Amino acid sequence: MNTNIHKIALFTIAVGKDRHYFDSVRKFLPYNKEYFGQDYPVDFILFTDRDEMIDGFRHIPCETTAWPYTALLKNNIITDYLNQMNKWEEYSHIFYIDADFAIGDKYDFFSHQFLCLEMYWGKGGYLGGFYGGMTEYFKKLALSFYDEIEFIYNNKLQVPRGMDEFYLNLFCNQYKDDIHAIKLIKEANVLFFFDNENLEDIIRQKGKYNFLFPLKSDGRANSVELTNYNNQKMECTINLSENYIFNNYTFDFGRLLKIDDSYYRILWSKYPETREVLNIKTHKIRKQPAGKETLQMSPVFSIVMPIYNVPPEFLKESIESILNQTFGDFELLIIDDGSTETEGIDLIRTYQDSRIHLITNSHNFIDSLNRGIARSKGKYIARMDADDIMLSSRLQTQYDFMENHPEIDICGSWMETFGNRTDIVRGPADHEEIVSSLLLYNTLSHPTVILRKSSVCKCGTNLYKENYACAEDYKLWTDLALKGLKFATVTEILLKYRSSEKQVSNTRQEEMFQSTVRIQMEYAEQVMERILVESPQYEILFNDLIALFNDGKMDYALLLKTVHGFYNESFS
Repeated sequence: MNTNIHKIALFTIAVGKDRHYFDSVRKFLPYNKEYFGQDYPVDFILFTDRDEMIDGFRHIPCETTAWPYTALLKNNIITDYLNQMNKWEEYSHIFYIDADFAIGDKYDFFSHQFLCLEMYWGKGGYLGGFYGGMTEYFKKLALSFYDEIEFIYNNKLQVPRGMDEFYLNLFCNQYKDDIHAIKLIKEANVLFFFDNENLEDIIRQKGKYNFLFPLKSDGRANSVELTNYNNQKMECTINLSENYIFNNYTFDFGRLLKIDDSYYRILWSKYPETREVLNIKTHKIRKQPAGKETLQMSPVFSIVMPIYNVPPEFLKESIESILNQTFGDFELLIIDDGSTETEGIDLIRTYQDSRIHLITNSHNFIDSLNRGIARSKGKYIARMDADDIMLSSRLQTQYDFMENHPEIDICGSWMETFGNRTDIVRGPADHEEIVSSLLLYNTLSHPTVILRKSSVCKCGTNLYKENYACAEDYKLWTDLALKGLKFATVTEILLKYRSSEKQVSNTRQEEMFQSTVRIQMEYAEQVMERILVESPQYEILFNDLIALFNDGKMDYALLLKTVHGFYNESFS
């Protein structure tokens, strides 16, 4: 016995309540136990959510039943276990093997610092189905991406496909001199089989190859057989609690967006422009089910972004931040507000993404905004400026918030400024505080806002008003507040706001100030009328306040603060 080997751990993960899948797993594990140990002391450890026991394996309860997240978390699950049980030092060697992957012949796995399998199909590289070696190397691999995968999982971000193998390949390339790769050769050391065939008979006929794993599995974890619009069968993993779908054969990953109790929009990560809808009750995928035409064929978001002579490098950053959203079901309406410089327009035309639509207009910012609103098809309208940057989770976060709060019509977020000024802009979150504080300042950051189109555009799409230069958004919020619409702010930073000396807010400060005062005074007048409906005893007091203001004995700031106090007292 090699004196450097004192104990070995072989970890396997098998989750999912599907009986057929677990039947296939049960076939493999005994082979691993028989052919892996080679007279060394080995702990065979199975993480599973199933109560059934398999002889010879230590069962560890595993709550992560959401495949394919589990595939990404396998190193994290192992790392958590070894950390919590303080077992890193117990093992000289640690290996991982997929539950539907088996060792079919003895092999010298323990004379190498780190060992993995080199694929012979596709683009090559190292296969994540089996790898391991000396504990110090396994620990380097596990900890190298532990925090990143934990962040992806905890925040339920869109799962990058092949993330585990991506990091495995990075690790193996970094320690190339210490890695031993078993080069898989289909006819020499890999035995493919189908679950519905007799594994034992095939092995007797063909011999015990080094590795066995299925080319096709008829019962993957949580799998459902679907029929698409071409009448083709698809075996998919569907998880409604975390709203994703995964094609078990093509490895396409998609988000599920609930329309009603029967229908879910499928947003495939590889094909975000497609419009497919799953009927969860009939297990059929259609492009346009009867009676759902408008809802199911429209994008969820319409992003409205006017541009005027924006530097192309800023525009590129902005567009890329939109295209890299974890939530990809949107249309991007870029309205050229009469630009005299062509570099930005030329840049837009280089994008081959069907979600991008370029609309031309004469130089009239308010009209360009309203044209974008009128052309929008989405359930929600998202505002965006051409030099700002969305954080990748912006649309997903605001979508989740609006779906969970159907009473909210306008939703903003916090934002971070960058450029010639750095700051974090935190607006009030509660509806009452937002609308009352509109008397004092603009409580919503325009490029962070999304609007529920059905309520905001109920009376038309000309939302923005002329003659409120540089404060058209402030005017819109007061108009919507007076109509009784509901506001909220997500208390997360979802946008990076570029601050520069050329911005309108810096070059036209006097115009902005005059517009702001006008908006506040108009809003104060309407608010006082609302207060008097509830509290008519304030009529004489309000008349006196207005008289003092008109006589120049009270400045507008004090008047607004006074009205703000009465508003909070009346409507808190």
